Amino acid sequence: AVVSTQSGHYGRDIGVFQTPENKGKVLTDDSEGAPTKIAMTAPVVIAEAQGPPTKIAMTAPVVIAEDSAESYHYMSFILPSQYQKIDECPEPTNPNVWLEELPPKFCGVLPFKGRAHPQEKERSEELLRGLDDAGIKHDGKWRVAQFNPPWCIPMLRYNEIIVDLVDYVEPPQPQE
Repeated sequence: AVVSTQSGHYGRDIGVFQTPENKGKVLTDDSEGAPTKIAMTAPVVIAEAQGPPTKIAMTAPVVIAEDSAESYHYMSFILPSQYQKIDECPEPTNPNVWLEELPPKFCGVLPFKGRAHPQEKERSEELLRGLDDAGIKHDGKWRVAQFNPPWCIPMLRYNEIIVDLVDYVEPPQPQE
């Protein structure tokens, strides 16, 4: 599932996307249609189009990406393995949430510990430079994957900067 917000920023301390309209609020609606402040909890619940809400277990990582050309931030959640095809997934009810099936791909990854910020410019430049130096083509668009809950002690958090590789062919594996 992917959540987007325009001209917002990721609130690293409270773990939600923020815009001036929903600062400090989770993307949910009350009976009046206004954003409602609620505590972050697990599991995430998504309502099916025809029927009661379906509980979905929290998974890791949560992936945060930015489209600077359109001033959008994206937060992606990896759905549990019980959902093998997109048509098996419950339909989101919020128009800012959609499902997207991604094909398998090769990626360059730079792991790091500590707090993660959507604007990990220094670390992303390190990864892109390393790929360039190794002659590995990439699309230049990086994202941050966070594997721990927000209440995890920062020095114990595991994160990754990820960039998609272009025209990469896996080297053949040695025969045993």
